[in-house]
Amino acid sequence: MPAAVPGTAFLSGGQDHLAATVHLNAINPIDARPWTASFSCGRALQDEALNPWQGSADRLAQGQQAFHHRATCGSAAARAATRHRWSGKAVVA
Repeated sequence: MPAAVPGTAFLSGGQDHLAATVHLNAINPIDARPWTASFSCGRALQDEALNPWQGSADRLAQGQQAFHHRATCGSAAARAATRHRWSGKAVVA
């Protein structure tokens, strides 16, 4: 990609949430690139939240918590923060 391009978005392409996060994290430590790699992982973000939510108002908080967790993991992967845990309930900073 030309150096004049400021960035590129990684697409999850149907990967599950863990694979998309791990792959994004693997892309970012590459030092010889002048552009930023980010993420556009709609399915990878949504799937983890949809399972606990299940469309129920009573389970909205669980869905929001799962979405927040995956967004935090995606953000860490975009910064190549390899010390983060990609699965489970906690994200280690």
